[in-house]
Amino acid sequence: MGILVANNGGIYEIDKPLANPKPIIEYKEADIRHADFYVNTDFVYAVREIHKSENDAPENLLIRARISTREEEVVASGADFYAEPRISPDGKMLAWLEWNNPNMPWDQTTVNVIKINEDGSLGTQLFRLYSPLGSSSGTNYHGIQWSMQNNQPKLYVISDATGWWNVYEVGFSESGVFTKNVYPVDKDIGQPLWQFADDRPYAINSSYVVFGFDNKLWRKNLSNEEALVELNTPDFTSFSLLTLTKNNVLFCVASGPKRSQSLLRIDLHSNESVIIRETRSSKEIEDFDISMPEKLTFQSDGVNVEGYFYPPYIMHKFEYYYNMTLIADYPEQIEVYTERSPINHIDKVTTPIAFIHGTKDPVVPMEQSKIFYEALVKKNIVAALMLLEGEAHGFRKSESIQKSVDATYYFLCKALGIEPSVSSEIQIVNLNASKL
Repeated sequence: MGILVANNGGIYEIDKPLANPKPIIEYKEADIRHADFYVNTDFVYAVREIHKSENDAPENLLIRARISTREEEVVASGADFYAEPRISPDGKMLAWLEWNNPNMPWDQTTVNVIKINEDGSLGTQLFRLYSPLGSSSGTNYHGIQWSMQNNQPKLYVISDATGWWNVYEVGFSESGVFTKNVYPVDKDIGQPLWQFADDRPYAINSSYVVFGFDNKLWRKNLSNEEALVELNTPDFTSFSLLTLTKNNVLFCVASGPKRSQSLLRIDLHSNESVIIRETRSSKEIEDFDISMPEKLTFQSDGVNVEGYFYPPYIMHKFEYYYNMTLIADYPEQIEVYTERSPINHIDKVTTPIAFIHGTKDPVVPMEQSKIFYEALVKKNIVAALMLLEGEAHGFRKSESIQKSVDATYYFLCKALGIEPSVSSEIQIVNLNASKL
């Protein structure tokens, strides 16, 4: 079998380079679309979307077609959306994801599993994984994958049952469905399912599971309680489309602050990583002034919030060492900078101040003006803040220069109790509190 593609309302096979596409499903006269293919034996499974008219919402189905005979059948219908049709390694079970409006695929979803009969026909439903009726918040499931464990197929999904997206093993028996968190962690493994086929934030085989969090890839042994092993991913911080072979070799798409999107190969035993291909050479990127992110953790309403700070990478060469002659060596004499920093002397400020700052200033971060401005406002001091979109350190656009000149004049007049002869967009606070 060759490559399967979706086009012109159908599914086509291209069995060799430059060959004409051979139709497996074809609807030239209808607006029908297919996506999220999964091939098993002689069948291709796909999500179908039927557009009947501009005024009607499209109908979504899960279908399959026999490649050799071009016969098709509907696997599932009735839900608003479908995704991730996945066959178990022994070919005896089919799992898929579905959800209904108003949910998004990262809200409440359902995983269905049905039997595949010996003759290949679709069998009865085995179980459903869904939120209990009446639950206050729906559970999300996505990222369906299978593996063989002790010659038995095992189903795995991503779930936010704990409030964090973790990897779960799913099983069932006559007594019901059970789930087991493979590695409980207060971190999100994966990302929202914005598009089809972007459902592999982890990879699993009979021995290991590999997943990413904290900008790293981790390996866990499924057969024991071995501690997580960090995989070697030099300069890479983002990972997707993880695939793990039977021989414990991981392939994934990876990128980082100084790495373009690349195809990465990692041997789980030796922990050796090899870049198979880069979309852009890392040697070219090394010459760019790219800021490396620093992880930050802070509290908001008693909850830990994580983010990233991208410090200015470098000032232009002309001014780079200027502060060392004006103030002191940095960072060797950082205490001098701390002692002289205006923000640490806010209690001494009593006069009105206006801040006019470019949002793209690479020398003096815009946040410095915002922090100082907010501190003055809390002190009930006359203050104003104007941010000029896209401007750097020194305004270049004629309209920005005009705005800054008008704003300066307007602010000075207002602060001194003089009626200005020009208008300005600058907003002045605490004006009635001025003691000038």
